[in-house]
Amino acid sequence: MSRTFTVVALVTLAPAWLRMTRTEREEFNDEHVAPVLARHAGRVGMRHVDVEAFTGTCSDVLIFTTDDLAAFASLWDDLRDTPLFARPLLEVVDVLVGLDAEWVRRPDPAPLAAGV
Repeated sequence: MSRTFTVVALVTLAPAWLRMTRTEREEFNDEHVAPVLARHAGRVGMRHVDVEAFTGTCSDVLIFTTDDLAAFASLWDDLRDTPLFARPLLEVVDVLVGLDAEWVRRPDPAPLAAGV
């Protein structure tokens, strides 16, 4: 049975990104980000969620799913080679990695001794 990893990247978009028009942002995405995601499609999925209206921690959350952490690392490295990171147009606040429903896979532990 394969394991599905979820990687949650909390990011804050930089003022340089916010100064871009929506058209410029779409063109940037089409030129730099979409090709990276396409190269890794089938091995790593990604969702983008805007959260800036609800938190001061970050402006956006990138949620990746994969059965292969090496594939995710490859995608992340490819993104780091784009102007998204090089200018930079975003700051990584935190990255969280987890396993989907990992508790289901684990056997029941032995009962604890009384009084423990």
